[in-house]
Amino acid sequence: MRIRCLALFLALQTTWAQAPTVQSTDLINLRNLALSSDGSEVVYAAALDRSGRPSGVRNLYSTVLGANPVTTPLTDYQGDDPLYGVMALDFSTTGRLVYTLLSNFLTQEEQIRVIDGGGDRVIATDKESCVRIACVNCYSLCVRNVHISADGQTVLYAAARDNPFYTVTVSGSVRRKIDTVYQGSLAPSGQRVISQAGKVVFTSAAPFGPTFAPAATDVYTMNLDGTAIQPATRLSPVTSHASDATIANNGSWIAFTRTDGQSSQIWIVRPDGTALRRLSDGSANATSPSISSDGGSVSFIQQGQVKLVSTLADPLALPFAAELTRFSVSAAQSAILTADGRRVGFLLGPPGGLPASIYTAPVSAGNRFEQLTQVYAPRVLFTPGVVSAGGTAPPSVGSLMTAYGANLSPEEFSTAASLPLPTKLGGVELLASLDPMPLHAVTPWQINAQLAGSRIPGTVSFRVRDARGDTSGEARKLVVASAPEAIPMPSVSQAGFLLAAAVFPGTQVVANAARPAAAGDTLEIYALGLGETIPVVEVGAASPSPPARAKVTPRLQIGGRDADISFAGLVPGLAGVYQVNAKVPAGLSPGYQPLRWIATDGTASGTSGIFVR
Repeated sequence: MRIRCLALFLALQTTWAQAPTVQSTDLINLRNLALSSDGSEVVYAAALDRSGRPSGVRNLYSTVLGANPVTTPLTDYQGDDPLYGVMALDFSTTGRLVYTLLSNFLTQEEQIRVIDGGGDRVIATDKESCVRIACVNCYSLCVRNVHISADGQTVLYAAARDNPFYTVTVSGSVRRKIDTVYQGSLAPSGQRVISQAGKVVFTSAAPFGPTFAPAATDVYTMNLDGTAIQPATRLSPVTSHASDATIANNGSWIAFTRTDGQSSQIWIVRPDGTALRRLSDGSANATSPSISSDGGSVSFIQQGQVKLVSTLADPLALPFAAELTRFSVSAAQSAILTADGRRVGFLLGPPGGLPASIYTAPVSAGNRFEQLTQVYAPRVLFTPGVVSAGGTAPPSVGSLMTAYGANLSPEEFSTAASLPLPTKLGGVELLASLDPMPLHAVTPWQINAQLAGSRIPGTVSFRVRDARGDTSGEARKLVVASAPEAIPMPSVSQAGFLLAAAVFPGTQVVANAARPAAAGDTLEIYALGLGETIPVVEVGAASPSPPARAKVTPRLQIGGRDADISFAGLVPGLAGVYQVNAKVPAGLSPGYQPLRWIATDGTASGTSGIFVR
């Protein structure tokens, strides 16, 4: 028997702390943001207010920035389904706000509403049939994006049907279908698609009618009444796809995303089709273009960072894009550049996850993360995301667990420097029934901790507490006496199979396809959830040597056959990490074989495995 403090586990711990947030429903339901010309006011829609209190449906909020930011709710819709409420919004330079409201699923009624000095009123209701996308636990919208003209007098929106564009006056007296455009898309709400002179920019593969041959999706301009439709690009090959086109207020430049194959990049072009060139550099995908009022600068998102580039660069060379952010475990989304070009607003969330907060940054900030201004960041624990650190089992006594959520920490990434584990990291604590837990790592999107071994199994209330003593809402979760599972190798799979952290004795070599295990080999399987040990080890402390053994030896199957276990207990020198030394049974077919842990009630669990030969 060999018991080792595995350096591999330390790498696993770091990877866990940078994993995306896991959640079954979007409690926050954060929608696009819109900015005033100078970025001093931010308007957004969410199902939680700034403190994290739910309204049940999305409502509109306005935050005026300054030394003491002031947030004001603009609507008060109530309900119990976060799929309803405010869907999209835009903010004119005159301060008039337009938004869409999903108010009735049965009648499929979607309203276009305006908020100004005259109050909050309906200016149009869309009830026509639409082409809807089938989806589970969601609602396929008919009204997609809404925009308001610079003078605040006309609203333009797109619907999911042929001849998709409509205009309506802010008084609601005149609603007009633009029947000159057969098919087309507008950039997301909050981005400018109407110039000061009333020139509209959109993208389409078939603006004038059905096409019977493949065609590229190009950028087009038109007047607000649908006349004078002109192509701004003639992309080639036919698989090229333009999207998210946005225009400078003075009409000087159009910025858009161009996708060729798997690559998306930011391009600009003059409305007359001249001076087409690429703005983003590098091979990583770039999205979410936004252009200043004078057309002098463009912001976009690349590799989760907000970048800014000047349009005045040498047109024969790729310009250098300055990073305004430098996130390590977060990713920016939906960036919007203010009209004056001095500030960028954006949504923030885990990489590949849903947005959960709003920030703004001055374009002069360079790479200085501390100059970000937090606009909206409710602290939330997701009840489905309170799990074993392996991600598939319930939390169990004495073992490591993960609490997924949003805006849990003001710092990007904090880890424990030594043992015993601290109960506070990054200025926050994770409480189990009000008791601070020893912490391994903290990010805004998850907390890795160890659950007290003396805790009696049962339902536990988990909360996050910040440096000021404020706590999040609770997440109630059942804690069990034991829930054995192998530690998975994060982001490591072969032929679609998830590998367990099962290594050959005395090495860090995982039993994978390149080095499969043979019948009779003993593997050191690093595990979680084996429950109480003899002797009992203080929670958060380094496990002793000689090692503490599991009070109950788990039953493990490899490929459906019982494995002989020579040791099950804690790894000396680590906190909350178990090790099982198991012999690979004979008679297994070569290839991938799953690990299954059999509970005392006969139920089986396990999502990872090893390769055998």
